[in-house]
Amino acid sequence: MRVVVRLFSFLTLLQLLLVSILPAQTHHIDSLKSSLGKLSGDSRFPALFAIANELEGILPAQALEYGTEALEIAVRTGDKKSQATLLASAAFCRASLGDFSQSLQDGYASLALSEQLGDKILIASARSTLGITYVYVGQFSKALECHLEALRLREELGLDDAATRTMNNIGIVYHNIGQYDKAIEYYKKALARPGAARDTIQMIRFMHNIGFSEQQKGNFEEAMKFHTEALRLAEKTNYVGGMAYSNFTIGSISTDRWSCTGSCHRNRASCRH
Repeated sequence: MRVVVRLFSFLTLLQLLLVSILPAQTHHIDSLKSSLGKLSGDSRFPALFAIANELEGILPAQALEYGTEALEIAVRTGDKKSQATLLASAAFCRASLGDFSQSLQDGYASLALSEQLGDKILIASARSTLGITYVYVGQFSKALECHLEALRLREELGLDDAATRTMNNIGIVYHNIGQYDKAIEYYKKALARPGAARDTIQMIRFMHNIGFSEQQKGNFEEAMKFHTEALRLAEKTNYVGGMAYSNFTIGSISTDRWSCTGSCHRNRASCRH
């Protein structure tokens, strides 16, 4: 039960944080959509590709719609590199939407094309996407295998930001199989990497994940420290989604560890945000 609850908490965090960044991207996406309306045939590909990329983590159903049309063009023009990229994106979107069987099919199709091309960046991306899907379906040994291979390739290629995200993904796998110390080790490695500080969402996510694992170990004081630091960062940057989730999380710890009064106060703050 704990595994399911914590995985749900992680997904809830993603939804809250990603929705809160939508307004900042609206203008750019609208501009791309406007340009798309003036194009026809294969000339639509660059705009379709860009829109799918922008929407992937925010509105996966829409991303899939634009990405599918882009993929049809890539197949028609024989652009295998774009096919591999778009298949990996489709796999991620389908996993987010709960279509896990098709997600795995798209992920392995992306991996096959990437290996055919000998493109290590794309191979790592396909492996990472497969790892994410395997976490959704509870096949944690396969998820770990995919993420560790993605991390090896990304570190070999010097892809710091991608490697940082992969470390966090590995932490999630270890958390779900109850290896909380190992999960914390990877979360902290991700948090300590130079690129992490450039991404507020990422830092807040890592801090909460550390807090969840500490909480599962019964280290409530340590968990509170990381959740509170996540709240401080969200407040500093006026990050509404992060503030809401942080208050909710701190309230849940208050229920477990301290008093109902503290929990109610934090949950009211969560509702306000």
